[in-house]
Amino acid sequence: MMRQTLVYALLVSVMVIVIGGIAAHTFKLSYYRINSGSMEPDFPVGTIVIASGAVPMSLHQAITFKADEKIVTHVLVGYNPDGSLITRGIANSTQDDWRTPIYPKDVQGRVILRFLLFAPTFWLSLKGAMVMIGLGQTSLAFYLWRRMNRTRFTRRYA
Repeated sequence: MMRQTLVYALLVSVMVIVIGGIAAHTFKLSYYRINSGSMEPDFPVGTIVIASGAVPMSLHQAITFKADEKIVTHVLVGYNPDGSLITRGIANSTQDDWRTPIYPKDVQGRVILRFLLFAPTFWLSLKGAMVMIGLGQTSLAFYLWRRMNRTRFTRRYA
């Protein structure tokens, strides 16, 4: 009985991971870490933002885009006549002056969720995510194994 429970728990864990991956792919979700103070106080350094490429951009919304070989999260404040974007950090008093213009094709997505997390960069990488998932599944397996052995011991000597 307990072995079935262990198998079901592991199957549910795998299904959650797969469904999460499918949802992230479908809604074009990506996560980024804020590394500078240009978006304070709304986005303190260390904030994790989740951006969706499937959500349309609108003025005065935070967007994540590629500029000058960096990934940046700033606010969209307008459009130039040539179609390029005008952006600005919340803490900045002037608009951004990028070496190359930013066009809608450079946008990774609009920020749809943010949360403050002081996490080392490793935990935000693929390897870090796999380590966290592995630790979670190992903890669940150990818990269920201990519970299964406790039940056997109780039945045998009770």
